[in-house]
Amino acid sequence: MHSISCNDEEKEKLKEIFNIRLHASARLATACGFNTQKNEAFNRSLSKNLPKGILFSKNYNGRAASAVHRYNNGHCKSIESKLKAFGCPLLSTGDGLRRLRSQQQVISRSLKYQTTLLHLKRRAISRLRNAKTWYKTKCLKNNEHDYCKGQNDPYKPLC
Repeated sequence: MHSISCNDEEKEKLKEIFNIRLHASARLATACGFNTQKNEAFNRSLSKNLPKGILFSKNYNGRAASAVHRYNNGHCKSIESKLKAFGCPLLSTGDGLRRLRSQQQVISRSLKYQTTLLHLKRRAISRLRNAKTWYKTKCLKNNEHDYCKGQNDPYKPLC
């Protein structure tokens, strides 16, 4: 476990920063050490907006804040609220808002399905089947190597 040594004022400042940047459920999952999936998902969404190979000297903070907003609120709700904040909201009768909301419903249904017992059972069966296949192909072979020299070389016909 890592710790940061700092005084009470610095601890309060860190708490304020974390409250701004991360959602409460993400903080709880990573702080308690249950799992790091929320943290890894957040880092993936952040690196999508801020790839390491590109320097964003002028708009780094804005891009990072946008990634956090999208991660906390969902893709569709984030777009809708950002457009509203910029003063150009989507029309309630327009096609754009209807499509965004239908996309959000598809995402919500998918997330809900992934937590059902039926999906978890199917996933467990699939993983077991894959493990059995891997065991048969890798462990029960007669120690034959999969690679032979030159197998990836392009075919050159003899003249």
